Amino acid sequence: MATRKKPADGWDEWVATHQPEFAEGLVAMLEDTSLPKLEARFLMLSTWPATPEFGAAAASFFQRFPVRFREQLGTGVAALGVFLTHGGRAEALEKLETVVAPNALVPAWRDTVVQAVLSLLRRTQKPGVDSTAPATLPAGPRAALQEAWLGLAKTRTPDALPLLLSRLTDGPATDVTQRLLSLIDFPTDARIADAAVALVDRPIVRFDASTALFSVIALTLLAHADISHRQAAITLAEALPSFAWLERLFPTTAPPPRSTKTASSAGPSSEHDFLTWLAEAPADLTRRQAFADWLLERGLPRGEFMALQLADRELTPKERTRVRALQKKHEKEWLRGFSKSLIKGSAVFTKGVLSSIDVSTWGPEGNVPSPEEPQLATLERLGTNGGRSEPLEQLLQSRWLRSLRELTVQAVMLPIIPSVVLEQLDALGVHTQWSPPDFTLAAAAKTLESMSLPRVRRVSLFGDLRGEQAPVVSSTSWARRLHTLVVESLSAEVWFSSCRELGLTELEVREPAHLAAAHWRFTRGPQAWRLEVVLNDAKDADSVLETLGRLEPALRANTTVSMPPTVPANLRSALLAVDVNLEPD
Repeated sequence: MATRKKPADGWDEWVATHQPEFAEGLVAMLEDTSLPKLEARFLMLSTWPATPEFGAAAASFFQRFPVRFREQLGTGVAALGVFLTHGGRAEALEKLETVVAPNALVPAWRDTVVQAVLSLLRRTQKPGVDSTAPATLPAGPRAALQEAWLGLAKTRTPDALPLLLSRLTDGPATDVTQRLLSLIDFPTDARIADAAVALVDRPIVRFDASTALFSVIALTLLAHADISHRQAAITLAEALPSFAWLERLFPTTAPPPRSTKTASSAGPSSEHDFLTWLAEAPADLTRRQAFADWLLERGLPRGEFMALQLADRELTPKERTRVRALQKKHEKEWLRGFSKSLIKGSAVFTKGVLSSIDVSTWGPEGNVPSPEEPQLATLERLGTNGGRSEPLEQLLQSRWLRSLRELTVQAVMLPIIPSVVLEQLDALGVHTQWSPPDFTLAAAAKTLESMSLPRVRRVSLFGDLRGEQAPVVSSTSWARRLHTLVVESLSAEVWFSSCRELGLTELEVREPAHLAAAHWRFTRGPQAWRLEVVLNDAKDADSVLETLGRLEPALRANTTVSMPPTVPANLRSALLAVDVNLEPD
């Protein structure tokens, strides 16, 4: 009988065999490497069939936790995968050695993740004692909300879950982590998994293995998810490869049927109730469809509007016309909470719900929408143009602004924006003025320099900016992290000259609408910059020609000018003389 050849004395060769007889040797040599390489080894072990020795090795790693720096915590995530994949025992995590690390985040991360693992392994799934859930949780301060939230969660009362989930992300990531951790021990509930999925799809902080929130999200999914939530595991692993093991552990059970008939005594029974219910899970299309069904049953036009927008197909031209007509006729009624501040024509609905709006918050305090308006929850873009006021401050601190990705405010309001909102923004717009001091571009640039904007890649600066202000922006560190900078100015060539070395991919200079109507778009290509100019009014052709004359010849030769047909023939000839391409030609 032939004997199996033993691999060479190399860890990688041994692990590739997936042979049980090599498990002891693999464990013995496991940590004979650097921490970054150890992460890769843990990930390879997580692909093996269940092997108790590997689970014990991962438990030993967590007990000693030889991680010193937060950048090495990806190894901890990979070890977590091995512990779970290979049936690590809860008892092995009860006695933990003290972690010695220069960064306090390291022991805090280990303690939080271990606590979450123990909650997962020891969960009883028994519902809490029946009690009357409070109607609301305190709006603030932060400590009061956190204490009340965790206290209510400790009861594990099923009736309290909708209220808990409605305030789950109201606060910084550290608070959200502790809240989510407390939900692991709840009886299995797809609504908790939905909330975890939302935190993957729309993270409140940037993806980072050193943030304990993402490990707690993974463990929450293992506790409450079914196969319908599997995409979240894939998304998390794509963003953080340390979670490559998560999909292999994912439940394979089919989701229980979810009724779309919600107009019973146990569910929402009014339009406001439905809007609040939607706000608890703003990305949940099932809830939107249930609301549409409820409205259709009552013959309300918003039901038809939502059903059309939610249709899983491309609408016909007739249906698109119908959608526009319904919004035009009924928008004011649907947006009653914004009636005093809505800027006409700014509201955008996506998949049946409000996704973008501009509001004017100047004037009486009553003009500012209530921070409790549930339709704030689905907003991805909010534009405000009011000065500093307490009602506007309360609006920006609303618990419902959880889906926001783009925000525009006056410069004076920048210090008021909560960090939880800033950390989720992809784009930020700022209105500036020449006075008073808090409204100026210089004040805005200084404030932005002091703010944490981890996801922001587009900043728009409005307010008839002068050419001499360009160096104020180009000298900042935040401008160097941008993909796109948009400025409102008549000095396109000055802004390009000052900002071209920032590392931007795109610079847009929009001439103030009340002064001119040209839009300049500079785009960085592999070889050189390219310029596109959109000229909306023939009367501004002279000024465009003048500005083009001040640009480098090489850039002009790469320029396309789109113009209305009313531009006089002599100006067309003059534009062609500076080597630009005209559209239409």
